[in-house]
Order: sequence, then C-alpha cells, then structure tokens
Amino acid sequence: MPNIGTRNALPADFRADVNGLRALAVSAVLLFHFNVPGFAGGFAGVDVFFVISGYLMTSIISRRLDDGNFSIGGFYRDRLLRIAPALVVLCGAMLAVGWFYLHWYEYRKLARHILASLGFISNIVYFNESGYFDHSPFKRWLLHTWSLSVEFQFYVLYPVLCSLIVRWFGWRRVLPIVAIIAALAFALSVYASPRYPSGAFYLLPTRGWELLAGALAFFLPAPASAVRARALGFAGLLLIVASVTLISERTVWPGWAALAPVLGTTMVIAARMPGTPLATNVVVQFLGRISYSVYLWHWPIAVAMGVGGVERQPAWVIAGAAVSFILGTLSYQFVEGTLTSAIRRSLRANRQPTVTEPKRGLLKAVPTALRSSLVACALVLTGAGTVVWLGGVPSAMRTANSNPKMSFLAKYEVLHKEGLAATYWAKCDFLDWDSKYYKSAIDPTCISAVRGTGVFLWGDSHAQSLSWGLRRLLGPSVGFSQVATSGCSPFVSNPVLEEPSPDKCRRSNRYALEQIAAVRPQTVVIAQRRAHEKTDWQAVSDHLRSLGVKRVVLIGPLPQWYPSLPEVIVTKRWGQDNRVVAEGLNPESAHTDKALHAVGFAASGVTLVSPIAKLCGGGGCMAVVPGSDELFVVDYGHLTPAASVYVALEILAGAL
Repeated sequence: MPNIGTRNALPADFRADVNGLRALAVSAVLLFHFNVPGFAGGFAGVDVFFVISGYLMTSIISRRLDDGNFSIGGFYRDRLLRIAPALVVLCGAMLAVGWFYLHWYEYRKLARHILASLGFISNIVYFNESGYFDHSPFKRWLLHTWSLSVEFQFYVLYPVLCSLIVRWFGWRRVLPIVAIIAALAFALSVYASPRYPSGAFYLLPTRGWELLAGALAFFLPAPASAVRARALGFAGLLLIVASVTLISERTVWPGWAALAPVLGTTMVIAARMPGTPLATNVVVQFLGRISYSVYLWHWPIAVAMGVGGVERQPAWVIAGAAVSFILGTLSYQFVEGTLTSAIRRSLRANRQPTVTEPKRGLLKAVPTALRSSLVACALVLTGAGTVVWLGGVPSAMRTANSNPKMSFLAKYEVLHKEGLAATYWAKCDFLDWDSKYYKSAIDPTCISAVRGTGVFLWGDSHAQSLSWGLRRLLGPSVGFSQVATSGCSPFVSNPVLEEPSPDKCRRSNRYALEQIAAVRPQTVVIAQRRAHEKTDWQAVSDHLRSLGVKRVVLIGPLPQWYPSLPEVIVTKRWGQDNRVVAEGLNPESAHTDKALHAVGFAASGVTLVSPIAKLCGGGGCMAVVPGSDELFVVDYGHLTPAASVYVALEILAGAL
C-alpha cells in the first residue's frame, strides 16, 4: 500500500497531487469495505496504490542513482522501515485481541496469517486458501495484507532489475525494457484473470504491470501546456471515479477492467497538477498522509462489524469508519512518525566503536529504538509461531474456547473447510479444491458405466451439495453420474452468466454434454446457485433430449443467507428457536424462484422443483434440518450433508 513520508520530514521530491491520490484510493477502499452503496468498485483503490508505489520506487531509485548513493541493501532497509513498524503493531494487537475472543480454530488461522503477513507472503497464502466456497472474507482479519506482500515482492525484485538494466544498457534503456515487461505482465493478467481468477488476483506476475505502470508514469514527459496537463489529469480522475462507481465484484479482475484505474492513475501522475484540490485541500492531504495506517486498521474493524452482524447498519458504518481514522491517525503519529523517526535517527547516529570506545555485545551495538523494534517484532513472530505450534491454544486457559458461540461457528468452519469433499464428490469438480487450479480431467468414476439408465447430476457447487442426498436416495442399484464444477452454471452453447472462469466452465460443460451423450441417462438433474431465469431452458431441454435423455429436472435456488447462516444464528438469533429464520435472507433467491414460476415449464419438457416452495414460508426459511440440530446450510447456501439427504428424500424424490 502507500509509502508515506514521516510527518517530520517530507522527501525532497514529495508531490502533493500524488499524496491526494492516496487519499482518493484509501477512501474508495473504505467505502467499498464498509458496504456504502454506489462504491461497488472501491476495491480498485488498491490498483491505484500499486501505480503510486511503482512511481515512487522509480523516483527513489532514479534520484539515488543520480546522486551516486544507491544501494539495494539501503533500499530494502528503507522499504522495511516504511511498512514493517505499523504492520507489526497491528499484528501484535490482533494476536492479543484474538487470545480473548477467537476460538482455537480461528486463532490458529489468525496466527498463520500473522506469520504470512510479516513474512510478506500473505498473498500466496490467501491464494492457496481461496476458492469458490470462500464467498465471505469475514474472519480473515489480515486479508488486506495481501497487497502489502505483492508490493514488497515487487520491492525485492525491482531495484535488482533496474540495477542490471543500468549496468548493462544504461539508464536510458530502463524505459523501453520496463515497458516491454509491463506489456507482457498485462497480457498475462488478461489471459489469466478469466482462467485462473484467484492466482491472477493475488500474485505478483499478474499484478506487477500495475506497479510498472507507475514506473512508466515517472518517465513520461510533462504535458506541453497547463491546458493539456489539466485535460490529462481530469481525464485520469474520471477513469478512476468511473472504476470505483461502475465496476462490481462480478467483474473479471484484474484483467482488462483494471486498465481503467491503472491508466487513470498513470495519467494523473503524468499530468503533474500541483494546483488542484487534490493537491491543495488540507483534509485531502492529511488523509493521504495517514492512508497507510488507515488502510491497515480499517479492515479488522470491518471484519469485526461483519462478525457482529452490524456491517450494513448506517450508525455502525459511520462508527467503524471513524474508529478506522482515529486508529490510523494514532498509528501515523506514533508509529510511522515518532517510532520510525527514532529508528532512523539511531541508524544515522550509530557508528563503529573507535579505539577509545569499549566494545559492545552484538545486541547492545544495535541502536535502542531499533533494538526495541526488533524485540517487539520477534515477540510477535514468536507468539504467532507458538499459537500455530500449539494448534490455536485449545486448552481451557483461553475462555474463548469455551464460548458456545465461538464453538458453534468453529464447528461449521471446520465442516466447511475439511468435511465436504466426500459428500460433495469433489473428485467430479474440474476445480481442484487443494491447488485452486482447474484440472484437465475429473475422476472417471464420476461417470456411471450403466448405459441408458440412471441419473446424471450437472451444475455448480450447489449441485454438488445435492450429491450426497441423491446418492442416498437412489441407492447403489441406480447408475449415478456427476459433472459439477465450482462456479460453473450449466449451459449448452455460450454462458449466460458472468462466470469466474468462463473458459474452464466451457470445458466442464462440454465434458458434461459429451458424457451425457455417451451414457444416455434416463434423467438429468440440473442445479446452480443463482439467476436460473436467465437461461433458455427450452433450448437446454431440446439439446439434452436430442442426446437421448428422457427427463430433465431443474432444481430451483436454495435459500441463501448473508453473510452466512451460522453467523446469522450467532449474531441475530442466538438462544432462539431457529427452525425458521428470516434474518439475513438473501432476497435474490426468492426473486429467482418467483421468476422461474412465471416462466412456466409445461411445454418445455423440463420438470421444475422448487426447494424454496417447500422450505420457506411466513417470511422465513427452514434453517435446521427436521429431527436434528444440524443447520441447513454450512455457509451462505451450500447444504450440509444432513440437509442434502433431507432435500433429496422430501423434495426431489417425487420428481425422480
């Protein structure tokens, strides 16, 4: 995220307009994370930060090379001093708070994330943890540090690259070579974003072009006139604002779409407009200076609000934003300012002992401020490592472990992460649940060897959630086949929905249709998460029947909750009768169900089964499986194994 000069001494090449861009970027991110309407693309603020960082790093390297005092070690030291102190304080605070409030499962995960954040590899860790089921970012208290890791990885590689270019070709060759690398990285991003969305989002190779765009902005000549400068700058601002307000989470990202905020930021930097409100407004400038610390603190606050179920209540949103600014200001004042300045002064004052000075031990030779900071960092790392080693400290010495709410949430968290592969038949998913990459093939046992009979389940992860119940219903004597890929709604020609990986969804659906043609099942059962009404089911039915299918059964949407049913129970319904729950229901499912009934399927050859008609009524939906204490869904809408059996036996049996 942004690299901010200390409060006591702004760098000689400080640009107020760039500082204003920081304020704009952090505002966009906060508005997005605090669910303020109209800022669905606020996550593009991170892309703005990336461009700023690339520009600043290039200007620093260029100035030091010109002065003849550039060293890679010094560059790394300065980057650590910019980023690490405030980050260590945040991680230490989270480790302390987690001791009292997080169940062992969540506490262990937090400790792992602290280690990854302080090691600047959290983007890789979150990429490995990402997947279609990870719909909700809640409980990932340090998720936002992925961008810090991307930046620091860039900081490690970029000065080496610049030094090699300058040594071999001269400084004038930096621009064309960096431009070529940026173009290649952008092409990789465009290619990977729809195919490998998690990797494209989190990893440096597909994000590096955004930082290199900032480097290109440094080399661009200033506009020839003030009029051209203003036109260029305001056009860039318009692109940034359009990105923040018009782009949504369903946009393939970064890819082509990220070109808008990146290009807009590059244009504003290249315009060099010192006289605009972006550069002269006192509030904007202050927000720009504290933006890094505000960015660090706002996300844990947003997560806490989500866990508490108040993330969409206006009063809490205002309070959360205010606390973010207060903590950010304190961090800027005392950590980025006082502490970091003291470390810098100590480093400048520290000299090797002369012959008249007594020799000191290694630790004592380190300046006091720096020694204290290193000890604090070591304590946080040791504490986090110990928590991981002890498995989240599950003993009774931590009262959070005996908290019934935390235990309840942990139960479904564990089931969500570790207990669904067998019941969902993950082997039949083209998305590998472990690597998060799409596979070239699925297990051949997913396709029944019995020809001309049986049931074929086709769809996305919501179809997967029906698998266990259908297999229990049908029994071993009925041939059962399954092709269900996470995030991929069924289609016969072109996708009608915005899929996270359309090319891989084409592979999955093409394979499903090939196997349907080969197996010729008696019945095809289709299920997906949302937007069923956007598909031409008549065309789907005609195509399947042309392949020899006798019956097509479409399962309507299941009830879905926000952010998840377990969290709704804990935050809004604890201690109440939860057989029927109305709080947190996502109205989209009911709207889709109503639209499906309005379409009418009498002449289409499709049998429509509406779970909502059976599970919902009186303003709420069934949340606990009858005859048990098991919730109906494990997260926002994926069936628990017990619910899968109930739906199959009580709702689907009549249609099969």
